[in-house]
Amino acid sequence: MNGELLNLINLTIGLKQVLRGKDFAPNLDGFPEKFVAEAHFEFAKARLFGGKNFDSLAKWIDELRRRNLKDVKLICQTEIKDLGFVGFSNAVHHVLLTSFPKDNSGWISVWSFDAARQKWSIKYSEQYHEHTRMLNVHCKDNSADFAEILQKINDFALKIGENYWAENHFQKALECLVEPRVSDDVLPQKNQQMLEAAKKSWVFGAMGSWTDSPPYASEQKGLRADYDNLSRRLYDEILHSVLFAVNEW
Repeated sequence: MNGELLNLINLTIGLKQVLRGKDFAPNLDGFPEKFVAEAHFEFAKARLFGGKNFDSLAKWIDELRRRNLKDVKLICQTEIKDLGFVGFSNAVHHVLLTSFPKDNSGWISVWSFDAARQKWSIKYSEQYHEHTRMLNVHCKDNSADFAEILQKINDFALKIGENYWAENHFQKALECLVEPRVSDDVLPQKNQQMLEAAKKSWVFGAMGSWTDSPPYASEQKGLRADYDNLSRRLYDEILHSVLFAVNEW
């Protein structure tokens, strides 16, 4: 899955754990040392609070607690013209919403690659914008629609000779949806199944992804329109599944 989205998923789940009086789960660490060198959090110079900057997850969480954080929610950007751009950093902007007793805000991340250290630096900026109205919007369970598109795109992948994607991603994602999973003691079982299916079916990126050779294979068979339609539906259902899994528990 796209690292930027996975990072925000883990932050959202971790903060929900904090709101329930638990510690930020170590297995949800959004900053794996192997890939991320540093993370910066910049609070806005807002109506009620002065701007503050922190360079650690723990200090950021402490400040959210000090402001009496009430709720968090992940909002995903579904409108993107070319799915090929999903594989590039900062091409799609998802938002982590934070709700306080008298104010709400959203967090936007920007990733920068340090060639010398071969790791990423992440800057989170707090902003006040229209997305905060989404705090009260609930996501429905889309598991049936998700399973339907997974089956269709699986069959399509086999039809155009792209068996790898069918066998290693779409079929395995379907298994995640229908086979009970052992709970990780963080998410409810249903939410965990949908999140795992979303991760497994994430095939979008740059070279070597579903947006690389499969478009050509579908073009050769006169099925490019089917490829575009199915891929777009898959992307939408993946994000919908993520939003349900992360927000609705």
